[in-house]
Amino acid sequence: MTSTASSQGRRLRRETRAGSPKVPYDDLELNYSLGIPGSACLTRLKCGVVRKRSAKAERPSVHFAAAYTIPTAKGVSLKEIRKLVEPVAIPLQGEIKARLEALAGGRVESPIEVAFRSRGGRQSNPVHALIQRLATDDKRPEAVRDLACRLAAAMDRRSQRGLLVAVVSSSLRRAVGVHLWKFPSDEGFNVWDEGGTRVLRVLKDAFAAGSALFKGARFVDVPGPATAYWQGTVEDRQVKIADNRPSAFWTDDFLDVRLRTTSRQGTQAVVGALKDVLDELTDRRLQLGVGRVPLVLHNWSGQEKTVTEIAELLPPPTRERFLARLDEEGYGRSTRFEVDEDVLTTTAQFQTWRF
Repeated sequence: MTSTASSQGRRLRRETRAGSPKVPYDDLELNYSLGIPGSACLTRLKCGVVRKRSAKAERPSVHFAAAYTIPTAKGVSLKEIRKLVEPVAIPLQGEIKARLEALAGGRVESPIEVAFRSRGGRQSNPVHALIQRLATDDKRPEAVRDLACRLAAAMDRRSQRGLLVAVVSSSLRRAVGVHLWKFPSDEGFNVWDEGGTRVLRVLKDAFAAGSALFKGARFVDVPGPATAYWQGTVEDRQVKIADNRPSAFWTDDFLDVRLRTTSRQGTQAVVGALKDVLDELTDRRLQLGVGRVPLVLHNWSGQEKTVTEIAELLPPPTRERFLARLDEEGYGRSTRFEVDEDVLTTTAQFQTWRF
């Protein structure tokens, strides 16, 4: 330790003995910095008592917002839909900007995890491509218009004319968020015509954190990889059914996402199907073949697998029975989830299976 650091340490001890205000250990931190100028290695020790700053939730900064009025246009040609959707400018200032940032950074009331559906036999999806364009500032206005047209094409007469709002936010952690909200109608907004441009002026209760007026989707990631923004969350605050599943037109027809199966749900379903198959078997060889599957799954803990990949572990004569059992529970062959080690070792207790 250098003489400077030693003198700082002695001074700190003298100040403490002299009756300096005491600080709880939980509020103390010792800062060290290592400097390496050029090729010479120099260690600088900086000792000091500092109070920890209280961690505050970081509110994302909104730097892009656009909106479109959305007609109900299911069955109408895309050419006609492009004429029907109308852009609405959102001035990012004052109360509107504050409300948008509060909503973008707020807690999702009833989050439902989703992932885009793969199209064309590979991890590719047209809506995912539009989300990535919004995140990376690749012709954002055109991307929002394409989303607006897609939403209009998904809405039939049972849906209300609405307002689609797209927002892009960023945080100090390099993450960029893409937020989509669909409000039931533009009656909750004051839209003014200024020189031929429709401008959103007043937000009443629609963008309030506790609003129950909208459907939403949130995709937050660090831009770059082709698979960024492949997963996200949706919510439907207008839903009235008990299990809180979002409207099919919002998830299936518009976003083209599938509801993600949690690792616990998927692993429990697989274990239940394996036990049902075992209960029906009398052939010892097949029983042993099914009984070894949990051992392989345990080695796969933390890895994401499809139902088909797991079914291939079973002896061929038992696979269709296993798949049919899972299908009854709503898990298709392409359902993907992460294998949960806790379910296998504690809930399933596969080590104690007897057959």
